[in-house]
Amino acid sequence: MCICGTDSSNADQCNSDAINYKWNNANDDSVATDIKSRCTKPTSCRYTAATLHRLIATVTARIRYDKKADNSIVAYLGKTNSGTPGTCDGNNGQSCVIYKFDTSKRGANTAGFDIPWLKHLVLAADALEEAEKAAQQANKLSEQINDLQTTCEEAYKAKRYNRDTTQTANPDGAASAAEKTRQKTQCPRKNTTEEECPEAHCDYEAKTQECKAKPGAENTAAGTGQQAGAAAAAGCAKHGTDKTACENDKTDDKQNCAWRKGKDGEDDKETEKCRNGSFLVTKKFVLRMTAFMSLTVL
Repeated sequence: MCICGTDSSNADQCNSDAINYKWNNANDDSVATDIKSRCTKPTSCRYTAATLHRLIATVTARIRYDKKADNSIVAYLGKTNSGTPGTCDGNNGQSCVIYKFDTSKRGANTAGFDIPWLKHLVLAADALEEAEKAAQQANKLSEQINDLQTTCEEAYKAKRYNRDTTQTANPDGAASAAEKTRQKTQCPRKNTTEEECPEAHCDYEAKTQECKAKPGAENTAAGTGQQAGAAAAAGCAKHGTDKTACENDKTDDKQNCAWRKGKDGEDDKETEKCRNGSFLVTKKFVLRMTAFMSLTVL
């Protein structure tokens, strides 16, 4: 804050318009209060660590140095007395603020000055920098959690509608083109609701509570040819009537298939055959779950 006034000889220090106080040591706090009331209030703004560091650099760059008669150095803002170097008495327009050096703490962040408000600025800048780093990390974790949630929902829907969740993952974890085509043309089976029936390629029959492929969608699905057949053969259906092979279909001691009757939403509910057993998920889902568990540990 620049405090404007006049010295005992009515010499302007900066701008004395509407301010009649003299620059002398007889002034008390009421003078400072009156002067502050005449100053315009700064507009509020948002500060970042970078803006505070720039402000600190700007302020410290304005600090000057003067050599006293004993060759000691004085740091100051403003203008010192020309007759007595390193002093501020307010005479003849020589008003300034003298600062001490931080000789005991040797703080590099405060440019070597022992200035309380400058130290607070440095602490605020450091705190903002840590907060910004924490916010970036939180955003990253949020994206990973959202990604994991999407994968969980996809895996649940695959189990709920008896969709085969096994697939060969590409290096980037994306499904193959044939798998994407199969998913787009597949409609949930009987006893589904209208909301669960995809409008893009399926029609919902309210009377029979069935979600059926739209005319032409069957041809699209069939057009995948051997790709669609290979996808179906890759599931538990590949074991056909071989009960032993069905029950021995495991991955790391986890049951992939089971010889059982159908559940709600599955075809031929009263027929025992090889069906999806335990809740299978893709390799991509397993990797994401592992990553999520490691994040919770952190």
